[in-house]
Amino acid sequence: MGQWTWLFTKFPLADIELTSPPIDAKTANVLVRTVRVYQDDTGTKAEVRVAPHNTAPFRGGPWLHTFTEDELTNPGTAVVQFRDHLAAEVARCRQMGS
Repeated sequence: MGQWTWLFTKFPLADIELTSPPIDAKTANVLVRTVRVYQDDTGTKAEVRVAPHNTAPFRGGPWLHTFTEDELTNPGTAVVQFRDHLAAEVARCRQMGS
């Protein structure tokens, strides 16, 4: 498996998409987004890991999702679906914490 690195350094458009509404700016600022790229039998894959920073006002995750390299280079439906899932999970975590 590859080394973890910041998502924005390898896939800046995917990073922007993951931090767009319905995820608000304050929440996006405390979500740590990393990626590792690896090869499998079907080609190049990228595993994205999103977790709240220790200063976040909520606890949860980490949330993992595997994408093809193209899905992160040219973000579309797969990234939007993961972002919507993240937004729902963050809302659930906040609700549990209050």
